[in-house]
Amino acid sequence: MTAAVAVLASAAFCYAGMAALAGMMDRHREVIGSHALRGRATGTLLLALAWLPCALAFGASIGSAAWCGLLGVGAVLLALVLAYRPAHAAGSMLLAAALGVAGLCWQLA
Repeated sequence: MTAAVAVLASAAFCYAGMAALAGMMDRHREVIGSHALRGRATGTLLLALAWLPCALAFGASIGSAAWCGLLGVGAVLLALVLAYRPAHAAGSMLLAAALGVAGLCWQLA
């Protein structure tokens, strides 16, 4: 159960981080809406934070490999949302960040 929660929390953080970074692009700025410095800092922080659940569940070496795979999962999910439901990108970013925090808190408890 802990591994599944770790993977879901990390994937949620990856999605939210990718969405925050995508908000920096001119093409997605009006859909996601993001301030330049805040979006970069938030996206970088969320992507770095996505490593923590994997490292806690699997150890540093396997967790890092799982994290790299989940970065791709988050990017593909965001690409699908931006392609088919762009209006939902900002709301789903906030929801994913909240789910990631909840999963990390569950794992730390």
